[in-house]
Amino acid sequence: MKTLFWLLTVALLFGAEANAATLCPDGRYHADGVCKLCPDGSYTTAPRCALAPDGNYVPDYGRETRLAPDGRYIPETGSMVLCPDGNYYPGRSCRLLPDGRYIGVR
Repeated sequence: MKTLFWLLTVALLFGAEANAATLCPDGRYHADGVCKLCPDGSYTTAPRCALAPDGNYVPDYGRETRLAPDGRYIPETGSMVLCPDGNYYPGRSCRLLPDGRYIGVR
C-alpha cells in the first residue's frame, strides 16, 4: 500500500511538472520557464528571441527558423505538428495552455 501511495505521489508531481505553464507579463501563457522580453514587446520562455524573415520575433532555441505550411515562421526544432487550432508549431505533439492556446511539445 505504501508503494502504491508513493507511485501515485511521484506520478502526480511529475505530471504537474510536465504540464506546467508560465504566465508572462503580456498576459499570455508560455511553456514553463523564465519570461524573456523580445524587442517587439512579446515574451517567450525560450532561451532568446530571433527575428524571422517576415519581421516577426519567434522563440529561438539555437537553430534557424522555418516556414510552416500555414505561412508562419516557427523555430526549427527538427519536427512540427498541426494542432487543433489549425496552426503548425515546433514539436511532436500539441499542448493546450490554460488560456486556450496551443503550443508544440517534444
